[in-house]
Amino acid sequence: MLYLFFGYFLAQFFPLIERLYTSNIALSALFFSLIVFVLWTFIPMLGYLLALLCKANGNLNRYALLAFGAITGSIENALFYFDLLSYEQNWFATFTVSLLFFIIAFISVNKTSVSLARAAG
Repeated sequence: MLYLFFGYFLAQFFPLIERLYTSNIALSALFFSLIVFVLWTFIPMLGYLLALLCKANGNLNRYALLAFGAITGSIENALFYFDLLSYEQNWFATFTVSLLFFIIAFISVNKTSVSLARAAG
């Protein structure tokens, strides 16, 4: 779960740093913004936690979780960048990412077929 969060966090972090770098705000406001950002970034992870409570049996490795988190965060950023979603629809984006994280918790990779493919390749 931590890797999924970290991938999503990284995808969301770069636009935040760009916005904070170009704005002229006090250091205390900058610190508060970063704290709120970390808490707000954790909200979509509740979908993954809910899936774990529902006994999700996905077995993705840490690199796959990191990639899924980064891809999901990048898709969310792209939706806002290309004006497919407005900032007033932020709740919809958060709900969608939570739903995607819920689905990711159920993804499994058949370890025997992966190991056989590596041995054959």
